[in-house]
Amino acid sequence: MNRRRTKSKEEAKEEVEVQTETNKKNSKQHTAFRRSHHQGTPYLKKIVSRDGKDKCRFICLTCSEKFKRTHGGFCENLKVHLLGKQHEKTLTTEISKRENIEAIKHLERIQEISSSKKIEEEDEEEKSIESINIIKNEFESTEASLQFEFVRFLIVQNLPFSLGTSLLQFMRRIADQYGYETLNNISIYDKKINFIAKDCMARGIQEKYFSELESSLFSISLDCGSDKSGKSFLGLSIHYFQSQDKNQPQTRLLALLELEESHIGKVIYDKVNKFLFSRKNGEILKKNFIGLCADHGSNMISTNKSNIILDTGKGVSNRFLQDFNYLFIVHDYAHAFNLVIEEAVSKFPGEVLNVVNGICSFFSRSPQQKAKFYRFQAKTSNKPPLEVRRYTPKRWSSLKECLDRILELETPLTAFFMKYGTSSQKEYLKKEHLLYLKMLSCLLGKLHFYTK
Repeated sequence: MNRRRTKSKEEAKEEVEVQTETNKKNSKQHTAFRRSHHQGTPYLKKIVSRDGKDKCRFICLTCSEKFKRTHGGFCENLKVHLLGKQHEKTLTTEISKRENIEAIKHLERIQEISSSKKIEEEDEEEKSIESINIIKNEFESTEASLQFEFVRFLIVQNLPFSLGTSLLQFMRRIADQYGYETLNNISIYDKKINFIAKDCMARGIQEKYFSELESSLFSISLDCGSDKSGKSFLGLSIHYFQSQDKNQPQTRLLALLELEESHIGKVIYDKVNKFLFSRKNGEILKKNFIGLCADHGSNMISTNKSNIILDTGKGVSNRFLQDFNYLFIVHDYAHAFNLVIEEAVSKFPGEVLNVVNGICSFFSRSPQQKAKFYRFQAKTSNKPPLEVRRYTPKRWSSLKECLDRILELETPLTAFFMKYGTSSQKEYLKKEHLLYLKMLSCLLGKLHFYTK
């Protein structure tokens, strides 16, 4: 009977030394992440971070955010990554392209510099970080606990799970750029967020657009709307050429002006006129103002030119035409096509339209029926289950979207109503109705392109 020979202490020691030497050789194959090297410019500090799982790897934050998955590599390949076509897709502005070139030059200079003292100091720092990571790895429960806290935050705050990757990358960036003391000292609440967004960020963007309007002809689009709380606003968009070398006009939302109780033409005219032309360079903007686009509401557009001459025109367009007699007034095509759709749909058989409304309201009113239909699809179809859309008549594209979804679910809906529906529901998707529904979908599709 063969017995396994027990290793002597000398043999075990020798084996450990060989393994240690092998690990040392493997660790020298790649360059460790160094902040002065791989975050040596403001651009690199903004887009590059160290991989928390490997001291020799980096993560490109911009590529990870754009392509929705982690992008990185070994630290010695950072320059190759910055030169690659994939990273080039994230360089959307001339400033980012220049910063990227400067970062590449920095990495090239680093390769030529041999400052042993600095490298030794950073090696000590990296060893310290590595020892901390070793301790953390011994407590894997800490990492698991963090993941549970992260997911719990998403659920409690009612945030979509698809936000998880971007949020984690944002947290890593914050942790890398700011210390605990800074984070502990700041405070964020509703009013401060509103102030930063409205009076700082939005105003800066707004001033940028105004400066571009000073060197370009422009037109404006006006439309009234309201938010969930019932407050009324006037949306003001601009259409202009961003620069002389760009022939494609740009469309930008310039402002949301709050409307009080009155929405008459004079109130809207006064608000727009004051907002656009009471500025320091208002006279320059007046010279570049060439057009106005709005819906056909009585407070916006009137085609009665005699009213303009007699100074009795009450619409916004009439008042602007008195100030700028060369102005182009355009009826918004999306509104015009929507009026065409409303008129066309009104001529369709009411029985067919009731099918769309009946199916949509049946599932939107009852979460139980919605869940029942979802389970029914899972059992009877190989395709992923889909929900019937909620029909909202005030939304232009709602009828088309609901109609297309019903036609997409024709087979499971027919089977569901035949099994669980009332006598009238069993008639919803009979051949005659389906023919009308498909024809209506085709006709709406021709106009939907201009209103979506």
